[in-house]
Amino acid sequence: MKLTYDPEANAAYVLLGDDIAPGSLHHTVELESLVEGTLLNADIGVDGKLVGFEIIGADRLIDARLLREAPLPQG
Repeated sequence: MKLTYDPEANAAYVLLGDDIAPGSLHHTVELESLVEGTLLNADIGVDGKLVGFEIIGADRLIDARLLREAPLPQG
């Protein structure tokens, strides 16, 4: 599992396995968030398995220490 964080966008990504290969994502599902100002998206692979989560408004849902230590996303 790997956490990246973009402080400018206040967006985090939790990758559950290896890096995402081109063409390996099938779709993204928007999930209901109970915290105002946040958005959760789940990425589903072509095999139907969960690949990772995007968290918009990450500072409202993830401990600040974890966000400070998380690397910037690549690409």
